Amino acid sequence: MKVRRFVAAALLAAAASSASALTIAESTFDDDAEGWTAFNGFDAFTWAGGHIQATDASADSLWSFAAPAAYRGDITAAYGGTLSYSLITSTVTGPLVPQYFDVQILGVNGVLLSYHSPEPHIVPVASWRSFTVPLVSNADWTVGSVSGPVATPEQMLAVLSNVSALRIRGDYRQSTETTALDNVVLASAVPEPGAGAMALAGLAVLVVLWRRR
Repeated sequence: MKVRRFVAAALLAAAASSASALTIAESTFDDDAEGWTAFNGFDAFTWAGGHIQATDASADSLWSFAAPAAYRGDITAAYGGTLSYSLITSTVTGPLVPQYFDVQILGVNGVLLSYHSPEPHIVPVASWRSFTVPLVSNADWTVGSVSGPVATPEQMLAVLSNVSALRIRGDYRQSTETTALDNVVLASAVPEPGAGAMALAGLAVLVVLWRRR
């Protein structure tokens, strides 16, 4: 009876895995900043009771939120998946020309990947807005700056195999605005239906072999 229950549970788990992505890392900031910091030209980085935020140190710098260890190291499982997050800003005046990165990923190998969102661009406003960045090779991912060459799948996988820094842009205005970040989720790709079918088929074979014993 125990074996039958185990097999049934395994079959259900395999079926479920074919329909949902795996969360690799997640930050909701319910209790603290969860290891997040800010990078380059920021001021007054704080945990604000449910989210994190920082303010421009000057109008001449471009600052970003810097992810903790959970988003670094080997995150190759994220290729084909997504990085999603929510932003809100204190002002909507003086938007920067959308020619800068929205997300940057730096590999231990020294290669920098920059993501620049297509239309409609990622632009936070005075209310919470959610964004999703696809982690797959396309024209929106470049090597170096956003004007660099398009990152190949091989280059992206090489960086994702050993990430030293992952940054989410926080500076979208010419003024010294305050921007807040919340609900960050790094997720793998949703498995193809065939992957779940293969898992179910394999478990079915195990069931047949067990019954013959």
